Amino acid sequence: MKRALLLILAGCGAETADPSTRIDAPRVLGIQADPPVVAAGDVAQLRLLAVDATGEEATATPSWRACSPWTPVADPTRDCGPGASLALDGALDVDALLARFPAPAPLPPPPDDPCPLAYAHVDVPVIVELDVDGTHLTARKNVRLSSTPIARTNPALGDLLREGDSLSVHPLVDSLDEACTSDTPPAIVREPLSVFLFTTAGDLGATHVDVSYDAAGTESLGTTTFVTDAPTVILWAVAIDPDGGLDWARYLLSLASP
Repeated sequence: MKRALLLILAGCGAETADPSTRIDAPRVLGIQADPPVVAAGDVAQLRLLAVDATGEEATATPSWRACSPWTPVADPTRDCGPGASLALDGALDVDALLARFPAPAPLPPPPDDPCPLAYAHVDVPVIVELDVDGTHLTARKNVRLSSTPIARTNPALGDLLREGDSLSVHPLVDSLDEACTSDTPPAIVREPLSVFLFTTAGDLGATHVDVSYDAAGTESLGTTTFVTDAPTVILWAVAIDPDGGLDWARYLLSLASP
């Protein structure tokens, strides 16, 4: 049996299973926690996007476990095995996690930050394993644990925009949380997204496209080129926001598509 270790890191910036955009073997493309930021009393539902070598969504049943937020996890097997983890049934219960791994000190208080949306957090490593067509996949998602309740949500993807060889992916704007700019004082805007792209054929000009907004609400939609002579192509888009919120969408492209 083949084994593949895929690290999916949530946080500031990007989250992707692998730098390659080509789907030609089983792999994990994304892990979603809903909500993406949790506090005591919360339960986050966990969802997985794994695909087979053809790009279709895998139907294998995954196994989940959470690691201690207080201990570094460099190797999920060595540092977060059965004796050093909390088994999960598709959801992360924060109270059960803190009972299994009591905090050695109080969680950090909210930071002294000019952005009113800023919050302190620690990462809870969540590990998922599954077998897809003879390949054993292991992937990791860091779920943010805050000392106080934080209302953050996952983004949602909308239409794929294709014009000639140019591609972009439009999010549903109302699904986006607020975020702060780096200005002094900071302005409140819609949160930015990085949208990672994976295809079963063809050549993408970039691994991802970025979406951002200014204080007036004007959208800046990144684009990339996509060239293929395949009659049909499956394209998966995986969007990640700065809190680790995540969504994905499947698009079927054909030579007849505009």
